Amino acid sequence: MRYTLTIRGRPVSQKNAKTIGRRNGVPFILSRKGVRQWKNEAVIQLRTQWEGEPLTTELTCGLIAYLDKGQRCDVDNLACAPLDAMQLAGVIANDYQINKLWVRRERDPSNPRIEITLTTRDQI
Repeated sequence: MRYTLTIRGRPVSQKNAKTIGRRNGVPFILSRKGVRQWKNEAVIQLRTQWEGEPLTTELTCGLIAYLDKGQRCDVDNLACAPLDAMQLAGVIANDYQINKLWVRRERDPSNPRIEITLTTRDQI
């Protein structure tokens, strides 16, 4: 099976957007506010597009990130946030089941977004 999903809005890099927080004096790593907001919105968008149970099979995942005007980001940093959002939204059971991943970066200032294609192992 092949599934396609879209997360509208400016793609974010979760990898380089970390800060150190403290809880009861114990330090921990926390994503910055903008990344957390993006992920919350992405989860809402994905839940409206996804019906049914989370996928549990091995998957190939393709991501095309359409960046905003002047936005710069390493292509390898664009995958973490959408994968986490898919898991939180119940699209996939765990991002560990992604056994092949490809990411492409494009520009579309009028409509920044991430287009996701998931393919089950029987279709690979």
